[in-house]
Formats: sequence, C-alpha cells, structure tokens
Amino acid sequence: MDLSDAVNIARTNQWSVLTTIRGSGRPQLSNVGHLVAPDGLIRISATADRAKYQNVAREPWAALHVTRDDFFAYVVIECDVTTPWRRPRTNDRASASSITHSARSTGRIRPSGITLPG
Repeated sequence: MDLSDAVNIARTNQWSVLTTIRGSGRPQLSNVGHLVAPDGLIRISATADRAKYQNVAREPWAALHVTRDDFFAYVVIECDVTTPWRRPRTNDRASASSITHSARSTGRIRPSGITLPG
C-alpha cells in the first residue's frame, strides 16, 4: 500500500486516534475527528491548552491511526506536524484575539509515511 492509498482510507472514516509524544517520551493517545483535504492534507482540531497541542509544539511529530468502519483493517499514518497557533504577547489585544481564533482553527498534519499491520 502506498501513501495515497493510506490517505484514501483516512477519507472513509472521520474518527481516528492521534498519537503524540509526551515530555516523558511516552505516547499520548487522543481520540480525534479528522478531515482530509483534496490535496491529502489531514487536519484535526485542538485548542492550545490541550496535551496533544503541547506535545506537538515540543515534538512536531504524530501518528494517526484510522480504522475501517468494520474494525478489521487500519492504517497508521506517521507524519510531521505544523500548527497555525502563536502565543499572544503580554497586554497585546490583537495577539490575544489571534490565539483565540487560531486555537479554534485546525492543526495540519502532512503525511510523510505509513505503518501497516504486520
């Protein structure tokens, strides 16, 4: 299976499990909803105060586990992560407003590889 086939499987189910790396080096798993754009970019939504955001801000890597509806097949898409968020400067209303808006926008996950069942 190539990457485009794995991304196509991710298009069939909007629910997935996102794996990020905690500061301790151990995995953090989060149930998430995702959306695959026409160009293959996978988006999830996360607010800046959540562990998954803090983890990818520190270590910009994630794996997205997507299961087929019947639960008997899955793909894991490993990827580098970019986030659109920025932290507000002290007493800067425009920046504070920006992070509030951006925290409600979506993170972006660009697939860079896949892991398939053995």
